[in-house]
Amino acid sequence: MKGGHIHVHLVAPPLLSWGLQRLVRAAGSPFVLVASSATLAHAMPLLERAPPDVILLDLDDGYTPQDVADLYDQHRAKVLVLTCSADASLFDRLVTAGARGVLRKHEDPSQMLTAMQVVGMGGSFLSKLPLQGRPTTLAAPGSTLEGGNEVDSKLATLTSKERQAIEAVTADPAAPVKVIADRLRMSEHTLRNHLTSIYAKLGVTGRLALQAFAGEQRPKGAAGRM
Repeated sequence: MKGGHIHVHLVAPPLLSWGLQRLVRAAGSPFVLVASSATLAHAMPLLERAPPDVILLDLDDGYTPQDVADLYDQHRAKVLVLTCSADASLFDRLVTAGARGVLRKHEDPSQMLTAMQVVGMGGSFLSKLPLQGRPTTLAAPGSTLEGGNEVDSKLATLTSKERQAIEAVTADPAAPVKVIADRLRMSEHTLRNHLTSIYAKLGVTGRLALQAFAGEQRPKGAAGRM
């Protein structure tokens, strides 16, 4: 951020871009629209010359999580993805690729402004998914099946390293795996191995599901360890 302003670069097809430009300009401070590109190919030279605080990317215009990963690798860009999808696995791949935010297009326009501000200031933002988009294998806190508490049994299988990995990942859900691995002073490969083991032990499908699982195990309003 420069001078308290959040500089935004839109990457979207013309019709959607027109609406987004109107929204950003109407909102005024703290947002400054620095550029609008119809495609990522057109955006790249501009990103080199004038790196924005937020890249607002329409994923539905033919892009993939790999494109988000490339943006992060090349520019360390804070990307806020727009999509119609409610696929939790897609959200997870986008976050793993380096997206700082994922916003569904059905959201109220005010949510987009909130998401841009949060991402522009270094935070993360994820749209809530409908119930059917969430994993159905998560047990509720304190749920007891025959033979004891299933959740406690799963947690008991975690190693201390795996617990540290969960704390680091859930504390910053939009951080790329490489960044979290650096914080934990381990290789990216080692962290990915830990995550694979964690997902299998807890019966979750990825980082978003892990975030939901961890949130269910903590008392409301608390940020303590699981």
